[in-house]
Amino acid sequence: MIEEIKLKNFKRFRDTTITFNDGRNMLIGENGVGKSSILLAISCVLSGSYSFIEKLGVHTLFNVEVIQEFMNSEKAYNDLPLVEVELFIKDDVINHEINGKKNSIGTEKNGLKMRSVRMMNFQSF
Repeated sequence: MIEEIKLKNFKRFRDTTITFNDGRNMLIGENGVGKSSILLAISCVLSGSYSFIEKLGVHTLFNVEVIQEFMNSEKAYNDLPLVEVELFIKDDVINHEINGKKNSIGTEKNGLKMRSVRMMNFQSF
């Protein structure tokens, strides 16, 4: 079960953390607030598939404001925008295939991460 998702520069989310409750969760809100984007982010990470992302178009995943800021900057290679989605999975049972400390909080957790700058990178923590 997903307990938390962290979105960085993904679609309309600049730097957002959403914590889920145990059991069922509902995403409720007006049109255009990002409900579908949250589900898309989860699908992107769980698919672990570059071809899935390629069909969507990597460029469609980036936050528009972040891209605009980059375009108005000196456009240094090291400043290329980064999209990152982290799924933290409930760790009642430690799953060694997806457990580790290579996450944004540096704590041993079960989880998966999708990261994109110049290429896609899928990994477990």
